[in-house]
Amino acid sequence: MAKEPSAVQDLIAAQGACDPVVKDATNPHFRSRYASLSACVDACKEAFHRHNFAILQSNGYDQFGPYVLTTLLHSSGEKYESIVYLVLSKQDMQGLGSAITYARRYGLLGMAALAPEDDDGNAASQASSPKKSATPPVMKDVTPKKVAKVKQALAPATDNLGQDMADTLMGDLDGML
Repeated sequence: MAKEPSAVQDLIAAQGACDPVVKDATNPHFRSRYASLSACVDACKEAFHRHNFAILQSNGYDQFGPYVLTTLLHSSGEKYESIVYLVLSKQDMQGLGSAITYARRYGLLGMAALAPEDDDGNAASQASSPKKSATPPVMKDVTPKKVAKVKQALAPATDNLGQDMADTLMGDLDGML
């Protein structure tokens, strides 16, 4: 009798069997292409099912805020989970829906170890031509008082960041002066 593959072996096999993720949608605001949630699911759902995994994505809320929990549940009962916390661009249902969709895409891509295909062919592998140095844009109406107000408002949020990231954020704000 053949030994059943372990959950880890099935996970490795499923990740290796996933299709490429195609950037199939366009963001008109940034004039860029991205992989829709549907493209992300299409790239990996069949491979995970074939290797004994169910893909579950649920919403929740904890002490850090709202999130999407992506779970890969193996037929053996083992599971692998990833949490992506939501950042709402707008405080309404449309903003919530967009944040959930974004979190579902990136939670699933992370668990599947996938990245969207480069939509401009092999442009990334071509040598880039030298670029003229650009002058940084002038920040109008930025005053030390306004920067201090923003830093004060962000201070509670920096507790959830690593010290290096918090220092970088605060340094970037100081650099605006």
